[in-house]
Amino acid sequence: MLPRWNGSALLAACTLAACAALVACGSGDDGIAPKKDAGIDTGPPPPDTLCGNDTAYTGEIVDWDSTAANFCGVFKATVTVRGDTTRTSMTNPNGRFQLCLAHQAETVLEVTPPADASQCASMPGTYMKSGIIILEQSVVDAGALASARLITETRRATMFSGGLTYSAGQAQIVVHIVGTSHPVTYSSGNVSTFQQFNGTAWSAVAGQTPTTGNDVLLPGADVSGGAVTVTVTGATPATVMLTTTPAATATLAPDKFTYITVAGS
Repeated sequence: MLPRWNGSALLAACTLAACAALVACGSGDDGIAPKKDAGIDTGPPPPDTLCGNDTAYTGEIVDWDSTAANFCGVFKATVTVRGDTTRTSMTNPNGRFQLCLAHQAETVLEVTPPADASQCASMPGTYMKSGIIILEQSVVDAGALASARLITETRRATMFSGGLTYSAGQAQIVVHIVGTSHPVTYSSGNVSTFQQFNGTAWSAVAGQTPTTGNDVLLPGADVSGGAVTVTVTGATPATVMLTTTPAATATLAPDKFTYITVAGS
């Protein structure tokens, strides 16, 4: 059996041509790295071979307001599998990361923001908030691209204003829906007004029922009430449970953003 490779070692082993095949520029594809053409020797084998029995998985970290027309990846953020620090990856300039993931019901990734300021002049500021990415096995199996939006301190000041308040004692939940948008609900009624990103801008959701867009913010989640459930009707998975205790394994934590990716139909 071939050795397991973490994201950094995998990229270091690639030739320039192979890495170009692994990392697609920009965003919005299916997140599955293309394999090299048969009969053409371009270097190391593709990542599904390098990962052995594990799954080669690609995700991305982008700026809070990144759009298809004005794309802004987050460079040098660190993504590490919780409980296995050998599985770690630093994001490329386009925000992409690659990891070998074990087959398990749920994988939790810890996101550490980069020390550098945003590389996009139109989206200035420094990313300060760490994050937690929740990956259900069904999402990994579907090859759905996990996407997390980091927010700069400059943008946080404008996003959380006009009645939307940021508290370091609360958590923020961001749901990313790959494919068709679906309604998002939350088992606890203590969050502030939902916000949804329609691909161009963020706006408040009337009646807490998102109808458009593929990113939904559930702001100001209480971290003292035990487990909570996020439901995305019609998506896979349809429900994701988040825990607040114990602190070492909590998937909902104060002053952090929790990112959930689901596959729409």
